[in-house]
Amino acid sequence: MPPIVLILLFAAGSLVSLAGTVMLLVAAFRAGILWGLAVFFLPLANVVFVVAKWELAKKAFLVQVAGLLLCAAGIAGFLASGRASKTAESAGQAPEQSGSETVAGRVQSTFESARTTFKETVLTRQPAKKTGVESYIGRPLKDLRAELGRPRGEMRFGNRIAWMYDEFTLMSEDGATVQSVVLKDFETIMASADAGQAPTGTPSRAEEKIRAVSNGGAQIELASILVPGKITVVDFYADWCGPCTVMAPDLEAIARQDPRVYLRKVDIVTWGTPVTAQFGISSIPNVRVFGSDGRMVGEPTHSMDEVRSLVQRAQ
Repeated sequence: MPPIVLILLFAAGSLVSLAGTVMLLVAAFRAGILWGLAVFFLPLANVVFVVAKWELAKKAFLVQVAGLLLCAAGIAGFLASGRASKTAESAGQAPEQSGSETVAGRVQSTFESARTTFKETVLTRQPAKKTGVESYIGRPLKDLRAELGRPRGEMRFGNRIAWMYDEFTLMSEDGATVQSVVLKDFETIMASADAGQAPTGTPSRAEEKIRAVSNGGAQIELASILVPGKITVVDFYADWCGPCTVMAPDLEAIARQDPRVYLRKVDIVTWGTPVTAQFGISSIPNVRVFGSDGRMVGEPTHSMDEVRSLVQRAQ
């Protein structure tokens, strides 16, 4: 049967079926407003209505059935045409077609063409998403701190920052965003740092003018953070301490301007941590100045003027 006849047959069946549906809805409202609303809104209510009100719904139901049969005939014709085309192709014969190809063949060809175009224009051109630690590159440090939590170790040298986690270290050149990720575990990084080596792209610990020590408030070995032969200013601070934040730029300025001075910032995290008990810290900022011989000069202070005076007294 020609494809155009099958299309007309399917279209006629759809119209007849739609007419039967409207007739059934009208019959339901004639039977009562509740029946009408049920048939209109509930999918299976029309079946219940036909069974309960057969005499009233018979005509509409038969019209619906006739429309469905016409649609089924059209669909069956399309399927038979497609099977005949495949059989002819498998036998090495050209299938009988109206024009150059059947309607089913044209539909399939169009679908395949659209799928190929989609793959070429969208799937193959879509950049691959970064996964794992590579996804951290380019992201702000403050966002990653909220996502990953406090690092197990932190190193600062000017604007450059290294945050050390268990399996990798985040490196920032500008102090704001991550430029690279070093895939080393925390213990390996700290061991190499203690040996005078630094993670890739960073100066050694002995070369750092300014370095932050952030180990969760654990005790520290004072000798390991003092710089031999130099004046070391040790600043005990916390992120939540407002006066510490105000004082920090002045302390860093002293370390940058005076070649004799090195700054070590120790994060106490909160009150009652082991490091606060170790050094008897009851208030912050708590700044201590150590001379080139490793001995503390004067007493702990929170005054910048006193810090400058102690630096001048230190040898």
